[in-house]
Amino acid sequence: MFCKLCKDNFVQIINQKTKFSSQYILKLAFFALSLTTLLIQPIISGKVFAQTQPSENSKIKSGNLNDNPFSWEINPGDVNPEFLRKWNYNHNVPSQQPQAETIQKQIRYIYLVPSDKTVRDDYKAAIADAALHLQDFYQKELGNDYAYSLYTPIVEVYRTANPAAWYSTHPSGPGRPQAGWFYENLLNDGFSLSGGRFDDPDNRWIYIIDADPVCNQYIGGTNGIATLSGNDLRGLAGEQNLPRCPTTEQPDRGGKYRWIGGLGHELGHALGLPHPTGCDQGNCTGGTNAYNSLMYVGYANYPNTYFLPENKQFLLNTNFFSPLDFRPSQFSDFENDRKADFSVWRPSSGVWSIQPSSGANPSYIYWGQNGDKIVPGDYDGDGKTDAAVWRPNVGIWYVLRSSDNALYAEQFGTNGDIPVASDYDGDRKTDIAVWRPSSGVWFVKRSATNTVLTFYFGGNQDKPVPADYNGDKRTDIAVFRPGANTWYIYNNYLSYFYANPQINVTSAAFGLSDDKLLPADYDGDKKADIAVWRPSSGTWYYLGTSSGFRQTQWGANGDVPTPADYDNDGKSDFAVWRPDNGAFYVLQSSNGSLRAAQWGLNGDIPVASSIVR
Repeated sequence: MFCKLCKDNFVQIINQKTKFSSQYILKLAFFALSLTTLLIQPIISGKVFAQTQPSENSKIKSGNLNDNPFSWEINPGDVNPEFLRKWNYNHNVPSQQPQAETIQKQIRYIYLVPSDKTVRDDYKAAIADAALHLQDFYQKELGNDYAYSLYTPIVEVYRTANPAAWYSTHPSGPGRPQAGWFYENLLNDGFSLSGGRFDDPDNRWIYIIDADPVCNQYIGGTNGIATLSGNDLRGLAGEQNLPRCPTTEQPDRGGKYRWIGGLGHELGHALGLPHPTGCDQGNCTGGTNAYNSLMYVGYANYPNTYFLPENKQFLLNTNFFSPLDFRPSQFSDFENDRKADFSVWRPSSGVWSIQPSSGANPSYIYWGQNGDKIVPGDYDGDGKTDAAVWRPNVGIWYVLRSSDNALYAEQFGTNGDIPVASDYDGDRKTDIAVWRPSSGVWFVKRSATNTVLTFYFGGNQDKPVPADYNGDKRTDIAVFRPGANTWYIYNNYLSYFYANPQINVTSAAFGLSDDKLLPADYDGDKKADIAVWRPSSGTWYYLGTSSGFRQTQWGANGDVPTPADYDNDGKSDFAVWRPDNGAFYVLQSSNGSLRAAQWGLNGDIPVASSIVR
């Protein structure tokens, strides 16, 4: 029931200008590929938490159903009743935020920064990465597109008045046992700053603090909230965790996915899920199936884990889940009906001419000027394509948001860069991005956290071909090398945000130097296919991730390829626009029929061609 509290004094935001500062660029990492060398560089890191101690992982790996690895995790009975009453949502405590007229049930992630720590953009980005990854995991587990909503911004950042060590060493109340100090001190500050409470009917609060509990102090989730600590931030950041009991523990080397899984486990507790029946007593009623579920030790194997049937039913009954469409938007859908519209941009006048697929009256938008490059995309997340241009001579992006018809402008990139706007962080919003051929550097302004990713991949003479090749709802960084006629795809999204990246590059020799490059999902498996269109013969060639190699003749020399989903069947259709007569020709994948429409004049630029290289 609380509206957003302004936190401008607490949040650090990167203001990216035309020339990018070296603080965003780490050292180059080199690795050999079959025909050439690509430069790769990670920048952003981050983290979130789930289970507390490294020794839990050694027990988990033993597979012993008699083990209880959660001795330091909060249980409902551990919460001080007086503390629970004080911070209960229904208790008469002055609110830190004004009441909102309407509220949508949602998950809120709070990043708490002690007074002696600095706000770290890598931590902030990692929390958002984990939050979005878990949102997708929960939706896949529940089925029928049921998912929870995330607050905007995904990560709320607050500075606290106390140093990191204070949370574990300061008594949280008269006579309170040391085991609860960290938990209660963290929540006292977190609730005061954010307006959160136990048992909030409209929000589930996830508090992550850059501080560490000492041995035998508990954290975890219950009563509508979850608490996580410094090891979670380190774990998702790809950093080494710090054992809380150094004399008896070994470092946790489970990897970033283990920490995302741990966060998902604690989120489950915040939503009301318990450990499986009997598991804490060494007698899992559901046997190994229950033992390996997300709500017990399955977090260590995330994402290769699951919810039990009773977990799924419970979550659906919380009213925090509803059908949500997380499919990525198209680059030429101005109506949000999942069908590409016939649309062109006229450089001479800066006019966008749109013929809606619904049959509604044509619309015209005056946006841009001669010399601009069109960069259409869904920058505000409303499912509709926004008219947008990038002005090379000044490196400024001009976006006309469809949600409120407001102008958004930002200087990002410099003359000579190639705009490569797409959704790189999976938040269903197009990210402003450029690729610099002279150095092979990608600069991505991540909309989920307002942070900048700087990443080396490719070199001069390459062509950028970003797309979601692995179906994780995040655009993968990729280039095509004409000299070798080879595609190089960096397809492990977690790796390029963290230190010590796991190199995961796919290469494929496909196409010729003069082909038009147009990766898209042609076989409907939600993964972009490597694809080219050969102007000399008008032939489409693609390497389907589920259907294998295919070719189709469609179009003629001089046409402009405009691949998009024009019939809303989940597949990109072969389509061209013919400048001579201003006509679109679409081979609809749903039924194999031809669709043709005259729209535009010679000299126009079809909007759907903006992704073609």
